[in-house]
Amino acid sequence: MASISIPSSLPREVLNEVCFAALRPHRDATGLQTLTSLARTSRLFHEPAVNAIWRHVPNVLTLIRTLPEDLWLQTRITNDIRNDLVARYFRTRLGKSFKRPPVKSDFARLKHYAHRIERILYANTCLIPPAVLNALAAHFPAGTFLPNIRSFAYQYLIPPPSELNHSLEILFGLKLERIYVIGAASGPIGTKLSPNAESFDCIRALARICPKLSRLSIRLEPKPKRPLITVVPEMITAFQDLTYVFVSHILLDLPAILHLASLQNLEVLNAYLSDNIPQSNGLSLTSISPSRQAGYFPSLKNMSLEHRSLSLFTLLLKLVSSPDLDEVMLSIPETSDATCTSEDVSELLVELSLHTALTRITVSVDSSSPVTGPRFDSTTFTPLLALPGLCILDIDIAHPVDIDDELIASMAATWSDLTQLSLGVARPHSHTDISAFLATRTPTLFGLVPFALFCPHLEWLGLPLDTNLWSDPYAQNRLERRPGCGARLSQMTALDVGLSVVYDPVAVAAFLSDLFPELNGAWTAWQEVKDEEMSADLLILGRPRDLAAKWSQVADLVIQFAAVREQEEIYRQAHGQWNGEPEPELVEDAS
Repeated sequence: MASISIPSSLPREVLNEVCFAALRPHRDATGLQTLTSLARTSRLFHEPAVNAIWRHVPNVLTLIRTLPEDLWLQTRITNDIRNDLVARYFRTRLGKSFKRPPVKSDFARLKHYAHRIERILYANTCLIPPAVLNALAAHFPAGTFLPNIRSFAYQYLIPPPSELNHSLEILFGLKLERIYVIGAASGPIGTKLSPNAESFDCIRALARICPKLSRLSIRLEPKPKRPLITVVPEMITAFQDLTYVFVSHILLDLPAILHLASLQNLEVLNAYLSDNIPQSNGLSLTSISPSRQAGYFPSLKNMSLEHRSLSLFTLLLKLVSSPDLDEVMLSIPETSDATCTSEDVSELLVELSLHTALTRITVSVDSSSPVTGPRFDSTTFTPLLALPGLCILDIDIAHPVDIDDELIASMAATWSDLTQLSLGVARPHSHTDISAFLATRTPTLFGLVPFALFCPHLEWLGLPLDTNLWSDPYAQNRLERRPGCGARLSQMTALDVGLSVVYDPVAVAAFLSDLFPELNGAWTAWQEVKDEEMSADLLILGRPRDLAAKWSQVADLVIQFAAVREQEEIYRQAHGQWNGEPEPELVEDAS
């Protein structure tokens, strides 16, 4: 009896979590069968199990099926849905009209389950028949059909029936917090279901009906129809309490951006930006007064933007007043008219350095957009040393980098939490002068030692490297000992070297295997360079595929050398002689 009283004394919240865990990480048949058995056989777990089963309903018609079957008329399967099994089943079972008028008792089972639903999907294949919506409106007071719904996924965005807009206050209660709009999916008989302007009417209405709406995610096809370009930004301005905004492939204009900037609780912004943002509808981004800017984006923590100009990113970052900005991801996509200079990059990094809470920075320019201007040097990256908590810095831009070991050592010493560092190792544009990448000063292999000393969490390193070990006058002495003086970085598994040239794969592999014993890959941009892009002077170094093959050889040798070093350590530890340094030589007594 004592063993029975233990679970019965647990709070209801704990029992609910136990049942929710049965469906994690995926909602599969095994978990559902387990919960169904619990609901049938255990009085203690009956309610928690039923709550877990109905917490997430994959389709709204799953709930409608709880109505008595004698309500529905059979209907003929039409050609437009013959290849859609879900639609075929529901429309033939439920039909489009009632066989008899529904009464209050018909909704008893529906009410038993509806209040448990927190997430639901509304898909094009299972639209609620108008007769059902009218019946719901007649039998449910406003906000009581799904009183605890928190998440609503609106799939495919085909024009909904007008009854849906009229029934929104019936379908959704005041607790709705998240809306996910999913577009451009395959429809019946291989057709494409594209969103249109009318599809967003119900979303705009939800902004008025559900005051707690805080998350809006709109994921559409890469080339949405033109009406959406104006409808979606206008719709966004209807939301006043958003904390999360994700909009793909719809270009937000300046009024939409300024509306989002004024939201006091917005924490995450992921959007594509329109080309007319600097000035549109009589508004100008550059003419906003400093006093007004001080109140923009007061709570922003994560910013991810896409546009064809880096200078616009700099202007928008000036508007961010949040002291908690943690992550910034900025990218220029593949486009024929993108503009980017090295000066733009420098100005952007200076602006980023003013947001001292940043821990993750990614700036990406597609290789189809060449970067012009002077090479990147220490003045480009030094401002970022003002960000002590930086753990990811990925400057995914193909442009010559002129930095030395001293700057790299400063980065390693400042960013002790670093997990990923990549500077200018992207594949260069096809019309870029390859020789410009090889004529710069780059960190040596010895410059990597500080990462092993100060950055224990580093996993990915992307740097152009000078692999000529014998250019250092002290290289002979340093290589006879352990290059890292015993420091090893076991988390480091990937190295990206851009257009670096390796002269002696064996020596380079011996060096890297001491610092990074778990290194299992060395990536190089030589793999994507064609022979015709190489001048006669560069071909002296070798053909691109031969230069890439040398780095592959380095990666293979690192694994072999690391295995040998591991055996050496085991031997020395077993004999009590291991201290991370070579053993001292024995000197005979002259006497």
